Amino acid sequence: MAEQTLHIGGGRPDASLSLVLADDETVQRLNRDYRGLDETTDVLAFAFHHPGHFEGGSPPSPEHYKSTDMPFITPPDEAHEYYLGEIIISFPQGIRQAATNNHEVDREISHLLAHGVLHLLGYDHQNPKEERVMRDRETAALAKAGFVTE
Repeated sequence: MAEQTLHIGGGRPDASLSLVLADDETVQRLNRDYRGLDETTDVLAFAFHHPGHFEGGSPPSPEHYKSTDMPFITPPDEAHEYYLGEIIISFPQGIRQAATNNHEVDREISHLLAHGVLHLLGYDHQNPKEERVMRDRETAALAKAGFVTE
């Protein structure tokens, strides 16, 4: 799914990323600490080469990240150019959304992965035009991966 989305989204075929399937509590903590939103969500994307949108009052300072108990581990220097970042998917939220949307869990997780990859590539959905472009690319990536899209 990531490979199809990289192709559709204009990413390098030799790019790499990290993927984590997590529980709701972990995703909520990361969302609170790094985006300023104290709530769970379905997918988080932390791009290596560009900052994300912080929803809280003011972004934490770089010193905040250096002082955390779990330091951020970056890939080796030679891999930085092609490393896109990290995607964290709430697996329980994916299960709930699959049930709500009446499709299989693997399709929902694939959709969340595509969404995260597009964020790592710089796509966003802050306005209707951006959202339409992003949704079209998600749909195309899902189709390319063999999922029937609605």
